[in-house]
Amino acid sequence: MKSNEFYYLVMVCGTFVVFATSLAVTYVQYRRWLRHQPVRHR
Repeated sequence: MKSNEFYYLVMVCGTFVVFATSLAVTYVQYRRWLRHQPVRHR
């Protein structure tokens, strides 16, 4: 594997990790927000 291919792979994997982390953080914040909403008909 060439050096530039390795850096491209690291960049793609790093971008995916950042995306997945941001999704997880957003989901946790959404669940906390839902918990603080007034309870309606469930």
